[in-house]
Amino acid sequence: MKWEEMQEKARLMGAAEIDAALLALASDERFPAVLRLIDRQREAFVDGGCQQAMAADPGKQTHCWGSVYALRELEGELRQRMEPGRKG
Repeated sequence: MKWEEMQEKARLMGAAEIDAALLALASDERFPAVLRLIDRQREAFVDGGCQQAMAADPGKQTHCWGSVYALRELEGELRQRMEPGRKG
């Protein structure tokens, strides 16, 4: 399936279908690779945001830390679906 086909299929999914698919995906032994990809992206944004050259540019800082926040939210969403009773 091509990327565009995957995107279209994703747009048609309902909440229950998403939850079921994510639970199945999380039980796959390859799922940690997805988590690592998210982690690597977050680390890259944190490293970028901590560079001296970024200190004087509030726009770049906002973009960078907004990206870190978005990735943390994504991790939280995935974790909540994998551990439904967990808070926070």
